[in-house]
Amino acid sequence: MFMNPRDEVLRELGVARGTKIIAAGTALDTNDGPRLQVVATLVGLHVTGWDQPLRWDHIESASWDEPILDLVITGAEGSRLQQLRLDRAGELPAAVRDRVTASVVTSERVEVAEGRFATFAARRRSDDGEIHWTVVFDSGLDPDDPNLRAAADATLNELRQSLGI
Repeated sequence: MFMNPRDEVLRELGVARGTKIIAAGTALDTNDGPRLQVVATLVGLHVTGWDQPLRWDHIESASWDEPILDLVITGAEGSRLQQLRLDRAGELPAAVRDRVTASVVTSERVEVAEGRFATFAARRRSDDGEIHWTVVFDSGLDPDDPNLRAAADATLNELRQSLGI
C-alpha cells in the first residue's frame, strides 16, 4: 500500500488521520541533528521527538523574532522557555499566536499583597474544552510562601465567583 510521505510524518508526530492541520513547517534541531517537523492542530503543537503534543493552554506566551519562535510553557514545576529555530515557518507563528490567544478566557494581574502581584488566568483546555485556572507570581516572589499562597487562593476564589468561571 502506498503511503503519502505527509501521512508518515503525521503518524510519527502522533497526529490522528483526519485531524485538521492548521499550519506546518520545519525547525532545525539545536544539536545539529535532522530537521524537526512542526505541525499545529486544533489540539496543540506537535514536534518531532516530543513525547506528546503541547496543548495551547500550556503555552503561557509565544513570541516570534524570525527565525526563533519562543514558547513559555507552564507546567507543574513552573514556567520554562522552549525555543524552536524555524527554517520553514510558513503560517506557524501566526497559528501559534492565534491558538494561544484563543485559549485565554480571561487574564488579570492582581495585587495579592502590598506591592506584590500575580497573574490569574482562566484557560480553555484545547483537548476537552474544560476551563482551568493558573496563578503566576511575579518574578522574585516565592509561590510556596504560605502568606502569598493564602492571598492568591482568596483572590482566585473571588475571581471565580465574580466572573462565574
